[in-house]
Amino acid sequence: GVPASDANKCEVRTDLTATHFRGFVRRDEDWPEDSPQYRAGCEIENRKRPPPDEVPGDVFDRQRVIPGFDQGLVECQVCLVLGTGGIGQDVALTLARLGVGTIILVDNDIYDATNLTRQCLGGKSDVGQRKVDVAARMLRDHHSLCSHVEAVHCDAILEWPRIVAMAKRATVVFNAIDVGVMWDFCVNSLCKELGLPLVCGQSFAWKFMTEMYTGQVGELCAFCRESTTSVFGASSSAINRKGGILERLQAF
Repeated sequence: GVPASDANKCEVRTDLTATHFRGFVRRDEDWPEDSPQYRAGCEIENRKRPPPDEVPGDVFDRQRVIPGFDQGLVECQVCLVLGTGGIGQDVALTLARLGVGTIILVDNDIYDATNLTRQCLGGKSDVGQRKVDVAARMLRDHHSLCSHVEAVHCDAILEWPRIVAMAKRATVVFNAIDVGVMWDFCVNSLCKELGLPLVCGQSFAWKFMTEMYTGQVGELCAFCRESTTSVFGASSSAINRKGGILERLQAF
């Protein structure tokens, strides 16, 4: 531990990705079999090259040393989090700790006492306040390492054009609004049209489910069994055939 008298001397660095580690992504490199390191033993350090030396105070050091982890890419992300309930708050907290560039929180609800067992960014004193404001404040005050956090209190259905505008700014969308399959269909369609990755999450009682779709042309989405340019570009047969999009929506 660090003595209390020395606490003020501890550095906390969140700027190193753009300075000391610009463009750095660690590769999992093996020592050659004829190298002195390889021949010296059978431990992990005799098989894998070590990570770069840790810079004192580097908040993101443990992420940088993961082979293939691109912290620079993480810090460029604009993450649209639709819904700040139990799932949305957990997502936002994790994104803030990862160090993403921007987190846009969207919700229309008010904190209720029954939310407190599941929604980690609020406390008893927050009951009655807007969820999105509570979540944003807690992220800024306690969890955001370098992220810009925006709070948008709006009705996502009635104010759909605002959702579209925010999605156009985003690099990834997390859908945690639970208002039915038609909402999910619209968000999926929007992401497919914009070519955005979409992550969805739902929970009920003992069940929890997550899905991830790339949003890329030629890859499947949540509502198309065959690949399409976008959901809006789905063929007539994809919509109307037995087991197609229309039948699957009507089944709900």
